Amino acid sequence: MERAYLILFIAILFLQCDREQPAVVEGYPKQIPNQEMWRFSVTATKNGRLEAIVKSGHMVRYEGKYISFLDQNVVVDFFDAQGKHASRLTAQRAELNDRTNDVRAMGHVVVVSDSGFTLHSEKLSFDQKRELIVSNVDVMVTTTEGDTLYGKGFESNTDFTRWEIKKPHGIAHTSVDLSADKWKSKATTEDSTKVMADDSLATSEQDSLSQGPLK
Repeated sequence: MERAYLILFIAILFLQCDREQPAVVEGYPKQIPNQEMWRFSVTATKNGRLEAIVKSGHMVRYEGKYISFLDQNVVVDFFDAQGKHASRLTAQRAELNDRTNDVRAMGHVVVVSDSGFTLHSEKLSFDQKRELIVSNVDVMVTTTEGDTLYGKGFESNTDFTRWEIKKPHGIAHTSVDLSADKWKSKATTEDSTKVMADDSLATSEQDSLSQGPLK
Protein backbone atom coordinates (compact mmCIF):
# COMPACT_ATOMS: atom_id res chain seq x y z
CA MET A 1 0.00 0.00 0.00
CA GLU A 2 2.80 2.40 0.93
CA ARG A 3 4.55 1.54 -2.35
CA ALA A 4 1.41 2.45 -4.34
CA TYR A 5 1.18 5.85 -2.59
CA LEU A 6 4.87 6.48 -3.34
CA ILE A 7 4.40 5.74 -7.07
CA LEU A 8 1.35 8.02 -7.18
CA PHE A 9 3.27 10.83 -5.46
CA ILE A 10 6.16 10.57 -7.95
CA ALA A 11 3.75 10.63 -10.90
CA ILE A 12 2.03 13.78 -9.60
CA LEU A 13 5.42 15.43 -9.05
CA PHE A 14 6.49 14.79 -12.66
CA LEU A 15 3.19 16.14 -14.01
CA GLN A 16 3.59 19.30 -11.94
CA CYS A 17 7.10 19.87 -13.24
CA ASP A 18 5.87 19.49 -16.85
CA ARG A 19 3.25 22.17 -16.32
CA GLU A 20 5.61 24.67 -14.72
CA GLN A 21 8.48 24.54 -17.23
CA PRO A 22 7.97 25.90 -20.78
CA ALA A 23 9.51 23.76 -23.47
CA VAL A 24 12.81 24.66 -25.12
CA VAL A 25 11.94 25.91 -28.61
CA GLU A 26 13.78 24.17 -31.45
CA GLY A 27 16.13 26.46 -33.37
CA TYR A 28 16.39 29.02 -30.56
CA PRO A 29 18.66 29.37 -27.49
CA LYS A 30 19.06 26.08 -25.63
CA GLN A 31 17.55 27.32 -22.40
CA ILE A 32 14.15 27.50 -20.79
CA PRO A 33 12.34 30.74 -21.80
CA ASN A 34 11.18 33.00 -18.98
CA GLN A 35 8.18 34.27 -20.98
CA GLU A 36 5.84 32.41 -23.28
CA MET A 37 2.69 33.55 -25.08
CA TRP A 38 0.17 32.20 -27.57
CA ARG A 39 -1.67 34.41 -30.09
CA PHE A 40 1.07 36.99 -29.80
CA SER A 41 0.46 40.45 -31.33
CA VAL A 42 2.39 43.71 -31.09
CA THR A 43 2.06 47.08 -32.83
CA ALA A 44 5.12 48.99 -34.06
CA THR A 45 4.82 52.76 -34.38
CA LYS A 46 7.18 55.59 -35.32
CA ASN A 47 6.49 59.15 -34.13
CA GLY A 48 2.96 58.06 -33.32
CA ARG A 49 2.37 56.66 -36.82
CA LEU A 50 1.41 53.00 -37.29
CA GLU A 51 4.14 51.16 -39.21
CA ALA A 52 3.55 47.46 -38.63
CA ILE A 53 1.52 44.88 -36.75
CA VAL A 54 3.42 41.68 -35.91
CA LYS A 55 1.51 38.49 -35.10
CA SER A 56 2.44 34.91 -34.32
CA GLY A 57 0.73 31.83 -32.96
CA HIS A 58 3.51 31.39 -30.39
CA MET A 59 6.20 33.60 -28.83
CA VAL A 60 8.99 33.05 -26.30
CA ARG A 61 11.48 35.41 -24.63
CA TYR A 62 14.67 34.57 -22.76
CA GLU A 63 16.18 36.25 -19.74
CA GLY A 64 18.81 38.82 -20.66
CA LYS A 65 17.73 39.00 -24.30
CA TYR A 66 15.65 41.75 -25.92
CA ILE A 67 14.27 39.53 -28.65
CA SER A 68 10.81 38.00 -29.06
CA PHE A 69 11.21 34.67 -30.84
CA LEU A 70 8.18 33.82 -33.00
CA ASP A 71 7.75 30.31 -34.36
CA GLN A 72 4.16 29.79 -35.50
CA ASN A 73 2.24 31.37 -38.39
CA VAL A 74 4.20 34.62 -38.45
CA VAL A 75 2.34 37.50 -40.12
CA VAL A 76 3.53 41.12 -40.40
CA ASP A 77 1.23 43.78 -41.83
CA PHE A 78 2.98 46.95 -43.03
CA PHE A 79 1.40 50.40 -43.36
CA ASP A 80 2.41 53.41 -45.47
CA ALA A 81 3.01 57.03 -44.42
CA GLN A 82 -0.74 57.73 -44.57
CA GLY A 83 -1.55 54.80 -42.30
CA LYS A 84 -3.03 52.68 -45.09
CA HIS A 85 -2.25 48.98 -45.35
CA ALA A 86 0.66 48.51 -47.79
CA SER A 87 1.81 44.88 -47.72
CA ARG A 88 1.79 41.62 -45.77
CA LEU A 89 4.70 39.33 -44.86
CA THR A 90 4.32 35.67 -43.91
CA ALA A 91 7.07 33.36 -42.65
CA GLN A 92 7.72 30.22 -40.64
CA ARG A 93 9.75 32.00 -37.96
CA ALA A 94 10.82 35.50 -37.00
CA GLU A 95 12.72 37.49 -34.40
CA LEU A 96 11.35 40.81 -33.18
CA ASN A 97 13.81 43.20 -31.55
CA ASP A 98 11.88 44.60 -28.58
CA ARG A 99 14.04 47.75 -28.47
CA THR A 100 14.15 48.75 -32.15
CA ASN A 101 11.05 46.97 -33.56
CA ASP A 102 13.26 45.49 -36.28
CA VAL A 103 11.96 42.15 -37.60
CA ARG A 104 14.06 39.29 -38.95
CA ALA A 105 11.93 36.70 -40.79
CA MET A 106 13.10 33.22 -41.80
CA GLY A 107 11.75 30.22 -43.68
CA HIS A 108 9.55 30.46 -46.79
CA VAL A 109 9.24 34.24 -46.47
CA VAL A 110 6.66 35.79 -48.79
CA VAL A 111 5.73 39.47 -48.99
CA VAL A 112 2.75 40.59 -51.08
CA SER A 113 1.99 44.28 -51.57
CA ASP A 114 -1.55 45.56 -51.94
CA SER A 115 -0.58 46.63 -55.46
CA GLY A 116 0.31 43.04 -56.42
CA PHE A 117 4.13 43.04 -56.11
CA THR A 118 5.33 39.69 -54.66
CA LEU A 119 8.66 38.82 -53.06
CA HIS A 120 9.95 35.35 -52.11
CA SER A 121 13.06 34.66 -50.02
CA GLU A 122 14.33 32.46 -47.20
CA LYS A 123 15.49 35.39 -45.06
CA LEU A 124 14.19 38.94 -44.89
CA SER A 125 14.45 41.83 -42.45
CA PHE A 126 12.45 44.97 -41.70
CA ASP A 127 14.68 47.87 -40.67
CA GLN A 128 12.33 50.27 -38.87
CA LYS A 129 14.81 53.14 -38.65
CA ARG A 130 15.35 53.13 -42.41
CA GLU A 131 11.76 52.00 -43.08
CA LEU A 132 13.05 49.37 -45.50
CA ILE A 133 12.51 45.68 -46.21
CA VAL A 134 15.96 44.14 -46.76
CA SER A 135 17.40 40.75 -47.79
CA ASN A 136 20.99 39.69 -48.43
CA VAL A 137 20.19 36.21 -49.81
CA ASP A 138 18.52 34.89 -52.98
CA VAL A 139 15.19 36.52 -53.87
CA MET A 140 12.50 36.10 -56.50
CA VAL A 141 10.15 38.98 -57.24
CA THR A 142 7.09 39.31 -59.44
CA THR A 143 6.36 42.90 -60.38
CA THR A 144 2.92 44.42 -60.83
CA GLU A 145 3.50 44.17 -64.61
CA GLY A 146 3.99 40.40 -64.36
CA ASP A 147 7.79 40.33 -64.74
CA THR A 148 9.65 37.65 -62.77
CA LEU A 149 13.12 38.66 -61.62
CA TYR A 150 15.77 36.91 -59.54
CA GLY A 151 18.69 38.28 -57.59
CA LYS A 152 20.86 38.03 -54.51
CA GLY A 153 20.04 40.92 -52.18
CA PHE A 154 17.04 43.22 -52.11
CA GLU A 155 15.86 46.52 -50.61
CA SER A 156 12.43 48.13 -50.78
CA ASN A 157 10.05 50.44 -48.98
CA THR A 158 7.07 48.65 -47.46
CA ASP A 159 4.63 49.35 -50.31
CA PHE A 160 7.19 48.37 -53.00
CA THR A 161 6.89 51.62 -54.93
CA ARG A 162 10.69 51.96 -54.61
CA TRP A 163 12.88 48.87 -54.71
CA GLU A 164 16.28 47.53 -55.75
CA ILE A 165 17.45 44.00 -56.60
CA LYS A 166 21.13 43.22 -56.14
CA LYS A 167 22.89 41.02 -58.73
CA PRO A 168 19.71 40.57 -60.82
CA HIS A 169 19.16 37.80 -63.30
CA GLY A 170 16.05 36.43 -64.99
CA ILE A 171 13.56 37.34 -67.69
CA ALA A 172 11.51 40.50 -68.15
CA HIS A 173 8.42 39.99 -70.32
CA THR A 174 6.98 43.43 -71.09
CA SER A 175 8.05 46.33 -68.95
CA VAL A 176 11.63 45.95 -67.70
CA ASP A 177 14.64 46.17 -69.99
CA LEU A 178 17.49 44.25 -68.38
CA SER A 179 19.94 44.32 -71.30
CA ALA A 180 23.43 45.51 -70.41
CA ASP A 181 23.87 47.82 -73.43
CA LYS A 182 20.76 49.86 -72.64
CA TRP A 183 22.16 51.01 -69.32
CA LYS A 184 25.65 52.10 -70.41
CA SER A 185 24.48 55.69 -70.87
CA LYS A 186 21.36 55.73 -68.67
CA ALA A 187 22.54 54.17 -65.41
CA THR A 188 22.47 56.62 -62.53
CA THR A 189 25.55 55.01 -60.99
CA GLU A 190 28.01 52.32 -62.04
CA ASP A 191 26.22 49.69 -59.96
CA SER A 192 22.55 50.64 -60.26
CA THR A 193 19.91 50.88 -62.97
CA LYS A 194 16.36 52.15 -63.40
CA VAL A 195 13.25 50.37 -64.58
CA MET A 196 12.23 51.54 -68.07
CA ALA A 197 9.36 50.59 -70.39
CA ASP A 198 10.31 48.07 -73.07
CA ASP A 199 8.47 45.43 -75.09
CA SER A 200 11.36 42.99 -75.62
CA LEU A 201 12.54 39.97 -73.67
CA ALA A 202 15.93 40.39 -72.02
CA THR A 203 18.30 38.88 -69.47
CA SER A 204 20.69 40.72 -67.20
CA GLU A 205 24.13 40.60 -65.63
CA GLN A 206 23.85 44.06 -64.04
CA ASP A 207 25.03 44.68 -60.47
CA SER A 208 21.60 45.93 -59.46
CA LEU A 209 18.17 46.79 -60.79
CA SER A 210 15.99 49.40 -59.14
CA GLN A 211 12.77 51.38 -59.36
CA GLY A 212 12.65 54.77 -57.69
CA PRO A 213 15.20 56.21 -55.23
CA LEU A 214 15.49 54.45 -51.85
CA LYS A 215 17.40 57.31 -50.21
